[in-house]
Amino acid sequence: MEYKGGLDKYGLKAINSPGLGEKLGELLGLSGAVIIPANTATVRISGTTGLTKDMQMPESAMEEILLAFQNVEDTLVAAGVKDGWRAVYDLTTYHSGSLEDPEVGSALEAAFEKYCHGNKPTWAGVGVTNLYHGARIEIRVTAVLKE
Repeated sequence: MEYKGGLDKYGLKAINSPGLGEKLGELLGLSGAVIIPANTATVRISGTTGLTKDMQMPESAMEEILLAFQNVEDTLVAAGVKDGWRAVYDLTTYHSGSLEDPEVGSALEAAFEKYCHGNKPTWAGVGVTNLYHGARIEIRVTAVLKE
């Protein structure tokens, strides 16, 4: 089922299948599929962590994950995506710890609330052994570059 949301203004259609897809979409704030019109310019952001500007990793998962989302926002804006996270339609997060860790879950929820503004990108979370500089999370996104 198509839902109306933040991606509409870019001409994208966000879809969740009836039943399970709709339930997961509401629970996790994601879309099962996004339809991208032809000739839509996009920007892909490489794996971004929560390192500070002086290359330090924050102690808490909350601070690290919020900073990782901010670092993605800063990179999107630098690449010309004026709406930052609001233009993101595809998200992959890589996690070095358990995806079931309550601290990580709370941090992701806070980050989505702060940065995604109700936008529901497609999202895959992948558990890995380790990440650059001991990070707990690395984020890769694709966004619409609206001219």
